[in-house]
Amino acid sequence: MKTFRAGARHEAINGLRSRVAYGACAIALTACAGVQQRSRERHEPLRVLAIGDSVTQGRRGNGVLGDRDGPTLSWRYPFWKALRMQDGFEMVGTLQHGFEGDPDWPSVDGVAFDRDHESQWGWELDEVTAMLRDHLPSLRADVAIVVLGGNDLMKGESVEQVFAEWRKLLALLRAHEPKIAIIIGAVCADFEPLASYRRALFAAVPTFATAQSPVIAADGCANWVSNPERPDADTVDWIHPNMRGDEKIAQAFLEAMRPWLRSSTRRKP
Repeated sequence: MKTFRAGARHEAINGLRSRVAYGACAIALTACAGVQQRSRERHEPLRVLAIGDSVTQGRRGNGVLGDRDGPTLSWRYPFWKALRMQDGFEMVGTLQHGFEGDPDWPSVDGVAFDRDHESQWGWELDEVTAMLRDHLPSLRADVAIVVLGGNDLMKGESVEQVFAEWRKLLALLRAHEPKIAIIIGAVCADFEPLASYRRALFAAVPTFATAQSPVIAADGCANWVSNPERPDADTVDWIHPNMRGDEKIAQAFLEAMRPWLRSSTRRKP
């Protein structure tokens, strides 16, 4: 199991977009500049770390794509497909596989899917925090995209308890990278208690930010349909996204990532 894939060294990340969510514009712009400056000084790509549970990991499954027991690709795959045309980024992490094996992640234009991540089926916030203590120094993430808290909530923790675990995780990320940018997502569901938790989490996001380390909410759950029996369903089993759901989540993260991306795209091979 490798620590992270060392990608080709690119030019420093240029260009800065000023759109930032939740009114944290001044804080986020300053922090974006800091993240870009670190990449420029290292002459390295922007390191993006995906942290989460089953929604982020994906799975091999036992059926065909779209079936209840079939594979789920994870939002990471459409996210990577869109970002691969941007210069100067790479995914990092100590894990590379889906749950019980890999789904089919096709290469695009001869380029293999960048599989690196830190996500595991069933993970709760405290488990992730404990696991990351040993790995963060080598990962050196510039941006962390985190989708967690659903398993904690469904196992009986209160929203306040879940938020306390969030703060511990964010403190750990900042202990290793004080200027890390953090993008927070939530498990999409149109039923309780997950729907109320998502609203409460996104409302709390501004309180998680610091002057050096912005926290941005990425809500890919608009018009979400959990019921897999409906023709416009976004899940295969009420919780885990199908391809439609993964695309929605990926698009929200892409929009949240814009402040850290260069303004031009690279040519196809």
